[in-house]
Formats: sequence, structure tokens, C-alpha cells
Amino acid sequence: MKILKNKKRVIPIFFLIVLTLSIGVFYFYEVYPFIHPKNDTVKVTNGVMYVSFTIKNGWFGKKATVGYTIPLNAQGKPRQDIKQMIFYAPFNGEKKKLPGSQEWLQNLAKEAQCVVFALRIPPSTQIKGHSQYFIYPESGWHEMVFLAQKKVAEKLGIPAGKLLITGESSGGSMAQQLCNGNPEKFTAAAWAGGSRYSEEINPRDHAPRLIINTYNCPGESPSRRYGQLLRDQGVAVLNISTPPDFSRVKAEHHALNKIVYQLITAYLSGIAELERNSGGQLPPESEWPVRSAQGEYFPSHEFVAIWNEAQPKKSPPNAKLLAVVIADENEPLLREFIYTLGEYGVKTISVSIQGGEFRNVATQYRKELTEHLKDNALPVICIGIGSEAQIGVIAALQLPQNAIQKFILFDMPLDSPFDERRIAKWHKLNPVTVVSYGNSDIQEFPGIVYLPLTERSNREYAMLLKEATQP
Repeated sequence: MKILKNKKRVIPIFFLIVLTLSIGVFYFYEVYPFIHPKNDTVKVTNGVMYVSFTIKNGWFGKKATVGYTIPLNAQGKPRQDIKQMIFYAPFNGEKKKLPGSQEWLQNLAKEAQCVVFALRIPPSTQIKGHSQYFIYPESGWHEMVFLAQKKVAEKLGIPAGKLLITGESSGGSMAQQLCNGNPEKFTAAAWAGGSRYSEEINPRDHAPRLIINTYNCPGESPSRRYGQLLRDQGVAVLNISTPPDFSRVKAEHHALNKIVYQLITAYLSGIAELERNSGGQLPPESEWPVRSAQGEYFPSHEFVAIWNEAQPKKSPPNAKLLAVVIADENEPLLREFIYTLGEYGVKTISVSIQGGEFRNVATQYRKELTEHLKDNALPVICIGIGSEAQIGVIAALQLPQNAIQKFILFDMPLDSPFDERRIAKWHKLNPVTVVSYGNSDIQEFPGIVYLPLTERSNREYAMLLKEATQP
């Protein structure tokens, strides 16, 4: 009986202890941080002040670290005249300990004369629905963006007005979702690498935007379709595809070339200046400073210069070499090669003839190549990419000797069960220099140099093209 009495006393005491500990843990992790937030982290660097702090959406809501950057004046103090804000949407899994502290975002803040802010968002590793992926409004992270904007505005004593927005990769998708769901809260947008766009276009969405994708990025086609839908709605949209990051040691068609950050910075800086010069309202596109021959509107001359620089240069000034590039029109490397050759000062011509009987296709290739070369005074090299270009390379070998001084082939079969399709056969009749990359059976054919492709990376292709264009 005594044991039973002790048990009756111990059980309530045990539950009281558990309840007390639970309340303590709840207070420590949920209530105390909400009432007594940590002091802000402040860093001054590169002509800007970077500040990070923590926000929480209610006691049971999401928590996030917010980072913002504001330009400094000549005295090293935050500029008091800056009122505009840019939100940077991070990519999935972005590991910046201090969100929004990237150097290019610091430069964006200075060039655009805006406050740039960002959130650190946990990576979405298992995406089974919109509620689990931060890019979608159902995830709750859109609310956090506007809460962060409100808190940053309060700290700086500025109005939480319409935002400019940028982002990369899944951050580009988030930027689109934010614009589509909250058109009244955004002035303009510029992003790169987005792909998961809203299926329905908001008829109230009229914010101009710049949409960028790397060549052959999975989001390139969705971005083109989305941009056209907006243009059909009367929105000023610029779509552009850019070369990959040539420093990558793998074949990467999603990572951004540095020119992308220059494009975004120039575009948003131009938009911000137009807005400031028009009393806080972005003027209609018809009043923007530049209109292209194609009817596209550009926010500044500085942006136009970078836009033009991002285009492939098929006829660079003072070119000393002509490269005839033969490849299927859908070959992933085609645009990358043309851009790279242009950067090396090489004039390029791309030739692609689709399907048909061998002799007819070869005849068409010879006619087109002859037409391209008839008034040419430059030395000529021929670059062939993939098996689809085999007939074109054979046709080029059938041209008069010395019409083409060198052939550079990538992943192209040199042999064939059909004698007329054997590159080695036509090379014997026209023993010009031939270098073949990535084709091990090349060693069987005298006079043709075989070299391996070790990385098949952006960097390796750029290096090999540079070597190919040397005298």
C-alpha cells in the first residue's frame, strides 16, 4: 500500500517536471528569440555596409536569417537618400552563411543605388509538392520575403514600397512566382536560370523583366515560352541566352557566365534610375532611352553595351581567320563554339543541312560551302561536331585543295561500312591537316592526328578551340 501511495505522488511530480521542461524549451527556442532578437551582425566592406539579423513569422512560424547591403557615402556612413529595394532570391541549397553577401550583389547595390536584401532558406531536398519547395507561395516563404522587406525598411527608416527582384537558378523560378502572384508589389525583375514557372499568367502582371538562360540550360525553352506569353500580354520582356561559365571543369550548361551578373546589374540599375528620375514611378517603355530595330526597349545605354557584348560575334572586326563550323542545328556545342570563336577574333560561318540521301546532301553542302568561300580572303579552318556533321566534313574535303587549311573534328566517326562515307578515304585525296578529338579509332588512319578529350568540360573545349585557331 505504501508503494502505491508513493507511485501516486511520483507520477504527478514526473509529469510536472516534464511540463516545466517543455515550457522552458518552448520559451527558449520560440518565445525568447521572438521577444529578444539577437544583435545585428554588421560588416563594412567594398564601399557598402552589410547587415544580417534573424526574423520569425510569429511564435510558431518560420525563422530565417536576413542579410541586406546598403551603399556608403563619402564619409563611410549608410546613404540616407536611398529608398529603393531589391530582393535577391537564392538558389536551392545556397550555402552562404551570410545571405546576400556575394560580391556581385554588393556591386549591384552600389550601381543601382538600392538596398539589396536576401534570405537564407533551407534547401528543399525532397520536393513532393508546392508546399515543400520554397519557390512556390504554398511553402510560406513568399510571406517571409515581404516580412523581411518590412523589417529591413523599418531598420533603415524607409518605405517598404514596390520591389525590384533578381535571382539565379531556382531563385529565378521563385522570382517569377513572386511576380506572378503579387504583381502590385514589384516594379521589374531580372533573373537567370529559372524554369518552374506559373502555368497561368496573371493578367495584372505588367512588370518589365529580363530573363536569362545559359545555352542549353533546361530552363531555356520554358523561359522563351514564358517570355512570349508576357509579350503577347503587352509586357516589355527581354529574353537572352548566354554562354556557359568557361572556367568549369565539367560540361555545365546551367552555371552562369560572369556576363550574366553584368546584365542583371545594368538592367536593374537602369530601371532604378528611370524610376528615381520619374518621381518614383517607372515610366512606360515607350519613354525608355533606347529602342532596338526589333522593337525591344532597353533601360539604359550601359545595358545596351553589355547586351551587345553578350551576343555571339560571327564577324568580329579585324578577323584574321575564318572558321566554317559544321554541325547539326540542334547540336548542344554549336552556340558555345560560335561564341568562343568570336571571342578569339575568328569570323564564323555555321552550315547545317538536314537529312536526305548521302550524295544529295553532300552536293548541297559543297554548293553552300563554295558559295560561302567564293569571296573569302581569309585562311579557313573547318570545325566538325558529332556524327551528324560527317557528310558535311566529307563535302568540305571534296573542295579544291587549299580551300580549307585545317580540319578540327570533335566526336566524329572517321570510318564507315560505306566507302563513300569514310573520312579517311577523302583525306587521302586531300591530305590536309586533320585533328580529331574524342575518337580512339583515329589511330588507324595515317596522317590524321588523334587527341583525347579528357574532361569534356566548358574549359577544355575553350582551350582546344584556342589552340585550333593558332597559326
